[in-house]
This record gives sequence, C-alpha cells and structure tokens, in this order.
Amino acid sequence: MNVKKKIALFLVTAMVLTAGIPAAYATDTVVTTPQVVTSEEGTTSGGAITTEAAIVSESAITSEGAVTSGSAVSENPANTGNDPTEKSGEEQKKLNQLLKAEAEAPKFDNSKDSVMYHHLAELSKNARVASTDQEKTARDYIKGIFEGLGYTTNVQSFNYTRKGVEGNSSNVIAVKPGKSDRQVIVGAHYDSVNASTGASDNASGVSVMLGAAEMLKDIDTDYTIKFIAFGAEEVGLKGSTYYTSQMSKEEISNTVAMINLDTVIFGDKKYVYGNLGEKGWVREQALDISKSLNLGVITQEGLNSDYPKGTTGDWSDHDPFDKLGIPWIYFESTNWDLKDKEGNWSTGEHETELFGEIMHTERDNLTFMDEKIPGRVEDRLYSYTTLLYNLLKEINPPAEVVESAMAVSTNLLSMTQEKTIDVSVDLGYTPDLKNLTWTFGGKPFDQWTVIECKGKDGEGDKKETNDPFITFAEEPKLDGDKVVAKIKFGLPFGTDNLSARPYPRRIYPQLLGIMTLL
Repeated sequence: MNVKKKIALFLVTAMVLTAGIPAAYATDTVVTTPQVVTSEEGTTSGGAITTEAAIVSESAITSEGAVTSGSAVSENPANTGNDPTEKSGEEQKKLNQLLKAEAEAPKFDNSKDSVMYHHLAELSKNARVASTDQEKTARDYIKGIFEGLGYTTNVQSFNYTRKGVEGNSSNVIAVKPGKSDRQVIVGAHYDSVNASTGASDNASGVSVMLGAAEMLKDIDTDYTIKFIAFGAEEVGLKGSTYYTSQMSKEEISNTVAMINLDTVIFGDKKYVYGNLGEKGWVREQALDISKSLNLGVITQEGLNSDYPKGTTGDWSDHDPFDKLGIPWIYFESTNWDLKDKEGNWSTGEHETELFGEIMHTERDNLTFMDEKIPGRVEDRLYSYTTLLYNLLKEINPPAEVVESAMAVSTNLLSMTQEKTIDVSVDLGYTPDLKNLTWTFGGKPFDQWTVIECKGKDGEGDKKETNDPFITFAEEPKLDGDKVVAKIKFGLPFGTDNLSARPYPRRIYPQLLGIMTLL
C-alpha cells in the first residue's frame, strides 16, 4: 500500500504462488500522506499565521469598531435605505461582538500581545535556579498552563547530586494523544542560572513550547505529542537525563523524534540542528517548512570543523535522547559566523556580534533585549512557534521496516486456482482510505493483467488483456485502527493448464519466486 505521506515501509508475510511446483510471490505495503503547510524579519507583514497553519490573525480595532488590519468584515448594503454603509442595530451589535471576540482571542503573531510573549514575561521575572523555590514556582506555572489547555499533565520528581550537594527538581510532562501511540517528544528546560532572569536561556524555549501546545490543542495529529519542561538543565542536564533513564525499551522504539528548544530569542540568526546522516531527516523537514513559510530558520554551515554542517554540541537536553539513538533536532538563536580573537570560528557560544554572549550573563533579561534590538524577541518567538506548530502537524518519518504490520489469512497462492485472502494492516495510525494505493510486487493491482494463452502444443499464442487478475473481493474498510480487505487472486493466464507449449509454459516461470507487496 502506498498512502500519500511516507509513514513506514511495512514488511509483509510472503505469499507462495504454486503451479504444480511450489513457487511464491509476496507483497509489501508502503504508506505516505499529503503534506500541509502554512506562514519578522521575513514572514507576513502582520505576523499572522495563515490558513491551516494559523489559529488567529492579529486585528486592531478603532474606537469606531472598524478593523484596521488582519481580518476584514464584509457588509451587505441591502439592509439599509440609501446609505450602503449603514447597518441595522442588530447587525451592528453582531459585528461588535465579532470584533470583541477576535480582539480577545489568543494571538500567536510577532507582537508583544502574543501568547508566547506573555509566557516569556511571566517566566523571566526572576531567576529559576535548580532546587530553589523560584524553580518550583515556574514548574507550577507551566503545569497550570498545560492543564488549562486540557492536556493530561503530571510532574516527574527526581533527586540529583552535583559537586557533592543533593538537589531535587521536577519534569513537567503533558501529553496530547495522536492517531498513533508513536510519539514525538518536545522538550525545553525551565530552570536558569543565577546571573540573570533567564529570559533567553530558557524561558524562551518554554514559551515557544507552550505557544505551540495551545495552537495544537484542537488539531488532530498523526503522532502522540509529549511536551516536557525539564528541570535542572543548568546543573548538568539532570531533568532530561533522568527522563531518558526511565524510558522503557518500548517507549524508546516508539519515539519518532525529540525536538529541543533552548535559547531561542536573541541571537543574530535562527538555527535548527540535528543528527548527521539519515537521522538528520527531522532537521531537513524543519528547514523545508522554514523555507516554504519564509521564516528564516537555517542551519550552521560547518565553518568550525569540529561541528559538521547541520550539527551542534552535546550541551543541551537533546543529548540524552541522542545517546539512546532517537533522532533529534535543536532550535537555537545564536551566531556561528563569528570568530574569536585567535581567528577560530565560533561554536555558537556568542549569540550576537554587537553584545557578545547573552546566556549566563546579566544581559539575559527581557528589558535589555527589547531596548537594544526592538522587535527581535517577538520575531524569534513567532518564527520558532510557527515552525514547531507546522512540524508537529506534518512530521513525516522516512520509510522504515516494521515487522508484522500486515497479517494475511494464507501465504500460499496458486497460478492454477483462484484464491481470496483476508488482509489486515496496522499502519500505526488511522488512515484516510481514499489516500491508500494498493500495490503487489511493486505494481498497482490494475497493472497485473491477464495474459490469455490459447491453442494446442506448438500452436499456442498469447494475448495481453486489460483485465486485472488481482482485485478486491471486498473493498478496504476500517476495523478500529486497522485496515481490512479481501483480495481476490485470479488466474494470471486465463487457464489452469500451464503445460501448453509454447504458452503459458514459457512465461509462467516469470511469476515464480518471492516478490514484495509495497
């Protein structure tokens, strides 16, 4: 099967095709689904996310109640006398209610009125050092936001030791069920160092995560999404290390990818990093979305030879997941195009050319950033939230082998006997049946056409027809999360006598052997 969004390559039970002599042809099923995209420094002028990618667009309302940007309200001039712009009292009342509702709706744009900026301002009022009351206050704020959005939320407490000192912190975990129980983990640490209020590092990452969580709360996703606010990152990745230590083998194998958000609001450039090699597919998909929406998120070019293009170091919460072999990406705003005094290329430790390092300094506060480069904070929040939202909706793992995804009632088929088999396929999510394409041996069913063979030995001939010999005895349907169908395999040569010469005797061996159903 092939669905229009590459989800997985399913290894199927081999079916044996016989013609008096045992032989086989088998099948594979591939599934893919369609992509959906939507849309700073480089995005839309109002900062609004459009169509499916958006929840709300920004609108300004004048004292007269007119929309000055964002939404437009159409009017029906037929309701009044001579003045087509005049409205009845009831119409005006409805219009005012509409405008008021839109003005009060949460915003996810590049303004200080956005949901993300609000979270950022709340979380960065104070430093949130691990094991302190301020860290616990931030934990409770995050938990309350997730619960208010309707997510099942729990707190995972843990103890740790650093430099001989015992500490206690917590991870906040919120779950959004998807069509599949396979999961994507989104993580951002909420603690900070004591030198600053930690606006960029890392109230910003948490704010983006909370913004995307709110945008997605009423959106169906193919995969389950697990949002995790990690505690105690600044004292040695303690929260993410503890979480991964508690993952079962089943959860590890069930995790499609991990997305890490750390220090995203004030660097000169907007980056996404990821694995080397085939596991870098998550980064590449994020880059494609960024390009299509003109978000300006790029990857570092490998100017520092210690960090190949597209990668980064092991200094944030993606690292424990990387050690488990889970594909990851990491959003960060910094500047890899700078050199130190010795002429060495940056490792991204200095976020800005003008002000140098921001994280772990007194400059990491919202007042400084808003004053020094107005609009940058809002742009970064908007760009990363938009990118995360779209990526979580459309994340599309490459094909992978999944054993026992298809069950068949028999693996024995015959070229001399018609046979109907029952098929049950678990794709890992509930598909749209009209987007499924069934194939056998790499070809759609309707391309497996009958070759008629007639005549006596030595006088036989063959004729290709347009009649498929593989058809549905019963059309595919859903049985819970599984796709079930009955497939009829007819006579490939229109006869049960395969011994006639020259045909089909000369050609039936072409169907012998094992083929794959894709």
